Amino acid sequence: MKKDIRNKEYAIQEVVAYYILGYRKYNEESEQKGFADLLKNILEIAKENFDTTEIKGVDINLLKRINFNWVLNSDDFVSYATCIFYVLMNREENITEEKIVREFLKELHSHHPRRVVKEAEVILTNLFPDLKN
Repeated sequence: MKKDIRNKEYAIQEVVAYYILGYRKYNEESEQKGFADLLKNILEIAKENFDTTEIKGVDINLLKRINFNWVLNSDDFVSYATCIFYVLMNREENITEEKIVREFLKELHSHHPRRVVKEAEVILTNLFPDLKN
């Protein structure tokens, strides 16, 4: 059976762990090409961990600070990643795991997932105009 991350629901702590691991992978690559590669790395991490609920390699204490019990669908997952990393990559010179968590919490507190999906569409359309077609 093919693993399709579009058909999975994601717990909030799981989402943040994928963002952190995806950014870490992006940051370690010798050729950082841009925003699309960062999103690709996050999605690859999610796919690699498709069948597990145990996420290794992320500070559990950092994840425990997130006390939301929401479950996000795949659109929400990608939309929050888009909005969070768009802000971080444009504002921060040094993106840390702490900053990823802080920005994610800021987005959760201020925007409902449906609104984040719309914001992500605007961001992605501006970054990748070919997506309109």
